[in-house]
Amino acid sequence: MKKSICEILKLRPTIIIAIIVGRIARNSYRIFYFFLMNSFYGRLELNCFISPLASVRNHEHIFLGPHSVINRNTIVWASLVSGRNLQLNPGACIYGNVLIGNNVMIAPNAVIAGGSHSFCKNGTPMCFQPDTSIGIKIGDDVWIGANVVILDGVIVGEGAVIAAGAIVKNNVEPYSIVAGVPARKIKMRV
Repeated sequence: MKKSICEILKLRPTIIIAIIVGRIARNSYRIFYFFLMNSFYGRLELNCFISPLASVRNHEHIFLGPHSVINRNTIVWASLVSGRNLQLNPGACIYGNVLIGNNVMIAPNAVIAGGSHSFCKNGTPMCFQPDTSIGIKIGDDVWIGANVVILDGVIVGEGAVIAAGAIVKNNVEPYSIVAGVPARKIKMRV
């Protein structure tokens, strides 16, 4: 909660000092973390945060825009390119080739599967079948609800909302709201 200047000046000096020290410590940690982790990734813009408790592979193929956050307990085994303000919440899983626009919120336990396995060779175990990846493209200002699954080859249009628990196997129109299994358009955003 942000406080006005008048409210802050009414606080005791020890509280004001504690607030200032806390903000300096938080910002110092984020700057230190940015410079430490930036050498491991393809590109991290300033004020990005990737939790040390996130499972990230292919570091050199991760490109995040400014103010993007990958929270703990997320899995990013992808070639990921995102714009600014990506919110990837705990339990989310991204793999394959994924392109994400600006101001995208991805709720807990969402799965964005930008790749798949072939199963055309009979007699060959599934783990040895070739990988295929068309990729997924997510536009700007998209909200992906909890427990959503987005399958390979899908394009999610700008401003779309995908309701919790939906399984998306077809493209999503811009500014539409989709829900269900498989996901279908239920209405447009006003």
